[in-house]
Amino acid sequence: MNPSNTVWSVAGFDDNGALGAFSPTPWDFGVGTMAAAGFWTGSYKPISGSNDAFSCQIHGATGTDAFEVHFLTLAQLSQLAPDFCNFVGES
Repeated sequence: MNPSNTVWSVAGFDDNGALGAFSPTPWDFGVGTMAAAGFWTGSYKPISGSNDAFSCQIHGATGTDAFEVHFLTLAQLSQLAPDFCNFVGES
């Protein structure tokens, strides 16, 4: 899976595991770059040995974050922080 030049609607989970509303700000994946316009910018790179997992680092007003994104299908992704999934998305 190559996420270059794709745009994803993303929703978060609450503390009880319930899926929230999709954000009006999509995640935009460029060639090695990613952004949520007005909130953060960042970069991603493939994780060795995986066809669907990418290591991401983002920078915004509240600081820096690092996480993995797994593209489940060409139309679905999940964002993983250590030991839990806290976002899902659709293209």
